[in-house]
Parts: sequence; C-alpha cells; structure tokens
Amino acid sequence: MTTDGNVEMSTVLNAKGTLSSRSILDLNNQMKYDEENNSNAITLPDSKEETTQNTRNVPMFVILGKPSVGKSKLAQRLCEVWRCEYVNATKIIRDNISMKTPLGLKLRDVMKNGFDLDDDTVFKLVIEKLNSDECTENGYILDDFPTYSQKERTILNQLNALLLLKNRVNCFIHIKVPDDKHRLWWEMKRIDPETGDMYELIGSPGERRGQLVPFLISQTYQPRKMTPVNVNLEDRLLIRHEELSQCIDEHFRFHNQVVLPSFETFFENMDGIPLVTLEGCAEHSTLFESTIMALYECSDKTILGSLDLFGEFTEEDVNETDKETRTVNMQRKSKWQRLRERCPCGTPTKG
Repeated sequence: MTTDGNVEMSTVLNAKGTLSSRSILDLNNQMKYDEENNSNAITLPDSKEETTQNTRNVPMFVILGKPSVGKSKLAQRLCEVWRCEYVNATKIIRDNISMKTPLGLKLRDVMKNGFDLDDDTVFKLVIEKLNSDECTENGYILDDFPTYSQKERTILNQLNALLLLKNRVNCFIHIKVPDDKHRLWWEMKRIDPETGDMYELIGSPGERRGQLVPFLISQTYQPRKMTPVNVNLEDRLLIRHEELSQCIDEHFRFHNQVVLPSFETFFENMDGIPLVTLEGCAEHSTLFESTIMALYECSDKTILGSLDLFGEFTEEDVNETDKETRTVNMQRKSKWQRLRERCPCGTPTKG
C-alpha cells in the first residue's frame, strides 16, 4: 500500500521484524549514481589506523540482543536524554522514502516492484549514517543491528566493521533475556490483520480484572494508556506465524547456536571497549533505569569516564546534624534523573 510516496514498511520487514535478507534484485547495480554526483558513496576504513578517536565527549553506543527485548525503546530514550542520533536501519529507510530523497525514491521503486532490500545495501546505509557529521557532533545510539541472514556478510563481519568506524563505538550494551521469559512475552503478542497494529495480552486493570485483554503495543518508549480494545477488534486479532510455538523454538535455536556465539567471539576481541550486560524484562519498564545504573557503575573506565553522562555532584538533604558536623550528603545528580519525569520510560499507566 502506498500513499503520496510512502511505502508500507511490511514490504521491507520480514516476519521477525528485522530487515529482510532475500535479494532477488542486485541493488548495488540498481542504485548506481553518476560519479560526478555520488553524494551517497559509502566507504569503510581499510584498517584501524584510519579510524579516529572521538573528539567530542558524546556517547557512541550500540545495543545488541534478541528481537523484542526492548532495544529500540531503550535506544530512543537514551537519545532523548543525551540528544544524540538514533540510528536504526528501518528508520533510515523510512526517512529517505518519506523525504523523497534520490536514494529514497530508488528504495521505494525497488519495494513497489515487490523486491526486498539486500543486506549489503542496508549495512552500507547504517555505516554511512554512523560516520556522518551529525553522529560526530551529537553521538549516536545504534540498534536493529546486525542482520542475521549471513548471505552477504556474517554476523561477526558486521560487528567487526563497527570497530573500523570514523566515529568509533565507545560502549556496547547487551540485553539478555532467558528463553523462558522471552517465550512468555512473545506468546502473548497478537496482530490486527486490518491495521497491522500489534497488541499484547495482559491482565486487565478494570472491570475484566484477572482476564487476559489485548492492549496496543507502543512503538516508542512513551507510556501507554491502558484502555482495553473493543470486543469486535478483540475477536479479529490473530497470532502471527513467528509467534507460533514451533517458530519460537526455531528462533531460540538459531540465536543460541549462531548469534550468541558470534556475539561472544566479538566481545572477547573488542579492543578495550566497555561492555554492559543487562537482564531484560518483558515490560521494558525498568530497562532504562537499569542501563543508567550499569553505566554509572562502569563510569570509572577510561572511555565512559570521559563522557558527559552523569552531571556533577551536588549538595542535597543537608540536615541539622550534617551542618553541625560539617558533613554534607553528596549525591551525584544526573541528566537522566532530571529528565525522568519529563521522559517516562514506557511504564503502563492505568486508564
């Protein structure tokens, strides 16, 4: 479905919500530009010697983990707090199409003709964005990476390319969720076939307390209004193929046998870049706070310690006893604490 240049993103995404890897059309030939006006050329450094140290104290983070563990919502929240660039392959494609850039028009034509975007093209779009002037100036948070097909680039190859960026990564965040917890959340997802909206079956806070009732899944970190859907909508909700039990089993098998070993090999050879490992949760409601606390605990490391993430120490809660003994309770006041009320982290609110 297309309206005024916009392409329905289901033509870009596969059933798992990641960018599809099937490449019937060679976009590298389809998307050639005249050399004189090759503003979209994408290059990678040939060696680590060509990379540069970050000249600004800005976060350049990568969030890794299974699908549907809260990576995108966490990335959006961190970008809001630190005012850095949100780098996501789907967003890059969507933005180019909606703005009708030369690249976006070519991508739109490919998808209108029923073809998928090959992994190498998507990979180069992400690398180009990470090396952009905006990311140099503001920093970035990358998620929705790497792609998993391995037809053109292996998972490890894609991860290693991040070490060759001009704007080199200064922290990796790995969200881990046990298979049993992940399964419980995935099996509660439903789709409205008429709109494509996703819903989650959760316990109702209202008249139907105790019953599993579908609630719309927010696509951002903003809190959702827990208003139950009407009965007609509830009756037409379906389970997607990827949420079937046997498909979930296959996903877990692939992640544990292919993806996770690639992650672990990469983590062992990251050349001193900090790694923060987090336990994810189905609600995603505490993931932001857990991330900040984990980063705070690691802030004594050289790279993270140079970043302006946590603000300055301030005097707080000085009681009479403290004044008499000249002892001041010092608390570290951080940006995320000041913005916490203004930028809530997806915690459901009762309607």
